[in-house]
Amino acid sequence: MILFQLSYPSYWIILCLNLSILLSYFLYCDKNSKKILKKNLVSFLLRLFSLFFISLLFLEPISKSFVYKKNKPIFLVFVDASESVNNYDLRNQLKGLISNHNKNVDIKTFHFSDKVYDGLPKNYNGKETNINSVFEFVKKKYLRKNVEGLLLISDGIINLGKNPIYNESINMFPVHCIGVGDTSQITDIRIENVNYNPVSFQNSIVTLELIVSADNLLGNNFDAKLISNGKNIQSFNFLVNENDFYKKIIYKVEVDSSGLNQFKFKVDSFQNEKIISNNSFDITIDVIESEYKILMLYDHVHPDAITIRKSLESDINVDFKILSVSDENIQFSGSDLILFSGIQVLEKLISEKIKKSEIPLLFLSNNGENLFKNFFDNISLNFGNNFFEVSPSLDTNFSSFKIDRNLINQFKNGPSLSTNYLKISGIKRPDIIFRQNVNGITNDNPLILIERDGVSKGIILAQNFWRQRMYDYKSNENYLKFDRFILDVCKSLILSSRKNKISVDYDKIVGINSKFNLRVKKFNKNFELDNNEDLYFECTNNFGDTIKKKITKNKDYYQLNLKLESIGKYKFKVFSEDTSSYHNSSFIVEDIDYENKFAQANHRLLKQISEKSDGTFLNYTEFKLFNEFISKKKFVSESEIESVNTVDIKKNEWILLILLMLIITEILIRRSSGKK
Repeated sequence: MILFQLSYPSYWIILCLNLSILLSYFLYCDKNSKKILKKNLVSFLLRLFSLFFISLLFLEPISKSFVYKKNKPIFLVFVDASESVNNYDLRNQLKGLISNHNKNVDIKTFHFSDKVYDGLPKNYNGKETNINSVFEFVKKKYLRKNVEGLLLISDGIINLGKNPIYNESINMFPVHCIGVGDTSQITDIRIENVNYNPVSFQNSIVTLELIVSADNLLGNNFDAKLISNGKNIQSFNFLVNENDFYKKIIYKVEVDSSGLNQFKFKVDSFQNEKIISNNSFDITIDVIESEYKILMLYDHVHPDAITIRKSLESDINVDFKILSVSDENIQFSGSDLILFSGIQVLEKLISEKIKKSEIPLLFLSNNGENLFKNFFDNISLNFGNNFFEVSPSLDTNFSSFKIDRNLINQFKNGPSLSTNYLKISGIKRPDIIFRQNVNGITNDNPLILIERDGVSKGIILAQNFWRQRMYDYKSNENYLKFDRFILDVCKSLILSSRKNKISVDYDKIVGINSKFNLRVKKFNKNFELDNNEDLYFECTNNFGDTIKKKITKNKDYYQLNLKLESIGKYKFKVFSEDTSSYHNSSFIVEDIDYENKFAQANHRLLKQISEKSDGTFLNYTEFKLFNEFISKKKFVSESEIESVNTVDIKKNEWILLILLMLIITEILIRRSSGKK
């Protein structure tokens, strides 16, 4: 394929053509009729083409010729190499598949456990399974390649990473799954999960929700123990009253010592139980000494204000007070956060004192427009005449704190909220948490946002949040998820005003074969992400061994991945050269048997992946059918540019020869007609 290009804009061609026509016309037009006579038509055209081609050469034309090569289509194979599939080796069958079809398709093989590795597995000794890492790898390496499909061989058990069913890469091309492992239901009792807040305050009472399930153990009694520092602090006896048994058990525990508090949940095993590693579950709670003092100023009572009060008072280390704006001698000094509810106008003296105090603020939507304009310099609010129903939709750019995925789904599927805010503008450095979703469509209007310019100020632009708290209880028999969200919003406002503006997210419990992951976000006075300073990490274990590392800088955060070889408790600190410590805490390294906590293969997940991507699902005993499927499939090769040859047309001898022939021909015709 040959492509012609000019070094100048294409409209110059029109100018060159018009100029050539004009010059040729003046040369050959009849003076009497002002037309081109028939006897001069050939000469006119020869002169026209000569001038036009010569003028084009001044535009520096080039020609590009492309050399293409055909690439074979790609087919990807990913094999689960974790311990749970040790008895289901399909390497020989895969080698046969490759040899049978390698002429028509480029089959690339990988294996995975905690992450993706090249080639077929040499052994099956992976301690963790992260199926989502497969699709993250594909998105990174094969996004624009000619991939015809993907074969995933696994038992479907995941104990690391996100659920792959939500990964957008699944839809890139068909994903064919071959399920290995035993799907038959065995007799077992296990701890499915523990729901809890990983951070709490000293001397507070925390709520721990233990989820237990059992199969084929109808009529048996078991004890669920909560253990701390080697002592049984609480025990709950329960009867299994169904073959497919599921139960939530609530524990209330007072945490009186600061630092990392470790708890172990343990459920009794029964005689000849095959898997006992899933009968225990370890958690840690980071207990801090701080206490938050939150003041609510109100003029009119609103159900949402009462709901927020209940959420904040559920934490014993929140000192919550309520004052009416009509009270005399309102004292707000020492408060970490001020909430406003149902206030139309606030006395100027009080407003000025609050501004000077630089205390973070949170406004409910039932406040008056004048109050907003008093505290937000450039705010503009557009109200509708009527309230309309909305659902909260999480802003994709929000990252100030983590929001429970289940709570996001509850907000989406639960009762709607009400608002009459059509538009809000003039917010400096808005940090939007949720946007409006009306009839399933998310728009640009915020529902909950924080202004991060100077003193942080939050606004809740919707009403009837009390419905969502009730829905949380209906779904989970507690208010944990909703209360934690409200507390996190308030904490985000409070922490933005403190000098030590740093957010540290890290693994509290680490498997001996896994990596310790630490992520740090550092903020400046305007709560902007700031990673100009070098940060360091130092940890010491029970034996006095110390590790010191510089934390890697990324675009918006700092990150550290560290493999540790000794079991025990590690104390660590994050610091800079100028600051002795930004953050102190600890974590625990244990020998965790992730792979053997689940005995039953999860082929349901593999079937969901296949259905979502228009792939196929087969059992490992049906591998021959997949081989036949590949044999019948027509693979399409894709052409790719191998090289590009660029030639300057001015230097082309044939072009110059053609021009010369045109000019000579015109001269001969002119001479034969008696013209000079």
